[in-house]
Amino acid sequence: MHQLFEMNNRFWRLFYIGTSYIQRLQKL
Repeated sequence: MHQLFEMNNRFWRLFYIGTSYIQRLQKL
């Protein structure tokens, strides 16, 4: 169960980085 949570946390971190990166591209 803890391993699944760690995987999910990593996914959300990548998702957050991806969305902030896309927003930065849209501002340009």
